[in-house]
Amino acid sequence: MDMDVLVLCHHVNTSHAEHVCAKIRRELNLMDVLPLALGHSGSLAFPHALSLLEWLMAGGTYRRAVCVLADDHFDQSSLMLPAQPAPLSIIEIMPQ
Repeated sequence: MDMDVLVLCHHVNTSHAEHVCAKIRRELNLMDVLPLALGHSGSLAFPHALSLLEWLMAGGTYRRAVCVLADDHFDQSSLMLPAQPAPLSIIEIMPQ
């Protein structure tokens, strides 16, 4: 997989999100990829991830990113739901 940055937008605001990001990186053998974990907001952190990626990519060092968005027990309106499987989105980001 050709990418420079792995971003995880996870619902939990603990070191757990950092561990998940590191595990994804290790399992996919992406040790040269910059891992970033944005906790607490899940997919609502995606606009912040895009701003950060825009800044990183403007320097030219980073060219491609993959964002993993994980909302644990939330629906699209951010309302708590009883025991639902966690929705997951994977989005590839490349400059135009």
